[in-house]
Amino acid sequence: MVIKIIFVILWGFGGVLLGITLKKRLDDKKTYFADAHAFCENFRHDLTYKQSKLKDFIENFSYKGEELKKDILTFCKNFNADVPLFSRLNTEEKSEIKQLFSSLGNVDIQTQLSLIEERKSALETYCKKYREKADKDGKLYVKLGLLFGLCTGVLLV
Repeated sequence: MVIKIIFVILWGFGGVLLGITLKKRLDDKKTYFADAHAFCENFRHDLTYKQSKLKDFIENFSYKGEELKKDILTFCKNFNADVPLFSRLNTEEKSEIKQLFSSLGNVDIQTQLSLIEERKSALETYCKKYREKADKDGKLYVKLGLLFGLCTGVLLV
């Protein structure tokens, strides 16, 4: 009897781990787009007032996650639109990020400011979408994982 209870608890624990993994994926996307939005805002501010070098700005910007920094640095090294981006982005999101990267440092300041504003507003919608989704669905994934694990454990016993 004790072995059966332990078995059910282990399945429940496994389900919770699955839920936490799914929640982390949502949190990673939320952080990625929050970083991209903050990057646009700070880059616009930097272009307007400081006009520091792009490479210095990219290296000194404070990222919350590592994915965006890795993607920007890879893109800047290759200056290629076919650089692999964060794997959890869908095609539309990758297109938006590539447009942001390709607009960095290629045109005069006024044009660049308008391009950054366009990208910022587009990224703001993704940022808001994933913030709401992570807050709403993140806890749900953990609870559903627990229920799935416990139900599977009970059915197998």
